[in-house]
Amino acid sequence: MAEKAVPATFVADLFGPGGDVPGAFDFRGDPPMMMRFRCPCGCGDRRVITLRPGAAGGSPSWEVSGSRDKPTLSPSLHLLGDDMRTHWHGWLRNGEFVSC
Repeated sequence: MAEKAVPATFVADLFGPGGDVPGAFDFRGDPPMMMRFRCPCGCGDRRVITLRPGAAGGSPSWEVSGSRDKPTLSPSLHLLGDDMRTHWHGWLRNGEFVSC
């Protein structure tokens, strides 16, 4: 059974108003060098990823395309838990988090 998509919701600051919902995200840097987001599963975890090319080759890093409000990331997001097992794995495509 496929899981439903979780909307990616742009907020000015992940720690500010609206930043507590699953899939909330913000960008940091100019040009954006990182993206902070709430795990789309609803657990409340905050995650940070490095973006290319602003990150100057940091590894791992993600390409971001689309608009600020409806971003797409490549490759997929593979979020690990404290036990190093898969916590959530999926894609951010056209402003929606969709699990694999």
